[in-house]
Amino acid sequence: MILRPYQEDAITAVYEYWSNGTGKNPIVSACVGAGKSILISKLVSDVTSHGGRVLMLTHLQELIDQNAKQLLRILPDADVGLFSAGLKRKDKYNTIIYAGIQSIASKIHNFDPFDVVLIDECHLVPRNANTRYKSTLDTLKLMNPKVKIVGFSGTPYRLDGGYLHEGEDAIFDGIAYDISIKSLIEMGFLCRPIGKSAVNKIDTSKLHSRMGEFIASEVDIAVTSEEVIYESVKEIVKYGEDRNSWMIFACGVSHAQSVCEAILAHNISCEVVTGELDSYERDSRIKRFKNGETKCVVSVGVLTTGFDHPPVDMLAILRPTQSASLFVQMCGRGLRIHESKENCLILDFGENFQRFGTLDDVYVKRKSAGKVEAKPYRECPECQTVVHISARECPDCGFEFPITEREITHSQWAYNGAILASDKEDEQPQVITVDSVNYSRHCKSGSPDSLKVSYQCGLLRYHEWVCLEHTGYAKSAADRFVQSVGGIANTVGEAEFECDCWNTPKTITIKKDGKYAKILSKLY
Repeated sequence: MILRPYQEDAITAVYEYWSNGTGKNPIVSACVGAGKSILISKLVSDVTSHGGRVLMLTHLQELIDQNAKQLLRILPDADVGLFSAGLKRKDKYNTIIYAGIQSIASKIHNFDPFDVVLIDECHLVPRNANTRYKSTLDTLKLMNPKVKIVGFSGTPYRLDGGYLHEGEDAIFDGIAYDISIKSLIEMGFLCRPIGKSAVNKIDTSKLHSRMGEFIASEVDIAVTSEEVIYESVKEIVKYGEDRNSWMIFACGVSHAQSVCEAILAHNISCEVVTGELDSYERDSRIKRFKNGETKCVVSVGVLTTGFDHPPVDMLAILRPTQSASLFVQMCGRGLRIHESKENCLILDFGENFQRFGTLDDVYVKRKSAGKVEAKPYRECPECQTVVHISARECPDCGFEFPITEREITHSQWAYNGAILASDKEDEQPQVITVDSVNYSRHCKSGSPDSLKVSYQCGLLRYHEWVCLEHTGYAKSAADRFVQSVGGIANTVGEAEFECDCWNTPKTITIKKDGKYAKILSKLY
């Protein structure tokens, strides 16, 4: 089993969490693309190789079967059993049990003790103490007081505010390791999202909340008028003209059907996928979407967790939500890398970006003295890009934000931020036109040769290094680079031979990193 460096760090962090006495029940925050199945397989392998038993709990029948198959692909000799009424399996004595909480909760006392319990998508575990999860875990602790619980989620926070390890009734006691969207984008394991707040927004000003979420009946009224659907779909079609595969998240079944009909009216293939469909019909529609027969799928309450189709390069979120977790999960469906795309366009019609901020710095609501913290983000009025509140200029269209009277009044505290742009951690990316590209062999003592790529942009020049003769991540990134420019080279020598025929980008997107600039993406 070969782990990426950050995956090794994550596993080490879990063991250090236990050995240092930090706690017994950590969370591994692993966003989409982090390779959660590898992390789980490594933990399972380590525990079982030392004679321990593992219980994997989840809430969805599909995830039970999917997770077990993923484990067996990585560990084909693993002694895996399933306990799920929906799957018609009730295995009890295997070393590793994958179970649905609904099926196992009332039967857990019939099992032999477990040493480690893994909870997938642990953000869906309810806070309430009187739940199946809580009673099951309490029973497991009575059976084995030393049992350890590890939660996995890319969004380790609750709908009604705060992180999963906070509060009196928290099952988890800390976050052992965080694999963020930002870090995976920088390493090339996720594509870059283009976060746009749509022009024709859904009016959420009159919506009320119940149990931390907008009231569904009020949302339904806000989104289902013919005018709202018509304008929203018109905008989706306009932005999606050059996009390959679309996903739309709707509020309810009737809303989804209306949106689908409006998409079809533009001669674009589209189908609705809901939890009300029988499994055969749902699987058939998903299959048609994945094989390219259907360009667009409209989802209601499904396909937000555990669903992956890497070619998806446009998401339209027609569902306003107060759940940061749900919002990030929806956005994550388009972040997988694929040779057919360089980025993923996210059209947000529900003002969710304004509510939660950017994907690499999600605002998690916390209550303090009865007041909710202010959100440090705002929207560009020209192009709807969401930026940090401190930004004076939009990175996409160049709009200059006016200085308001409130901003020029003094604070009771001195400014504690960066003084120079080069000191700012949140320096905004810039899109720069490329005049020409030069390729040359780069030699460094003690390392394999690499290909130096120099982008001439006016008087400035920006560089990146393509490590075709290295191994691991560097080699994978180099292969993706060659594929993106239309090449087939596998070595630096082959690259030097064919680079004159490679595609030249029209623009590059850079971000200052100290005194240097990092190339984030290219547009051909």
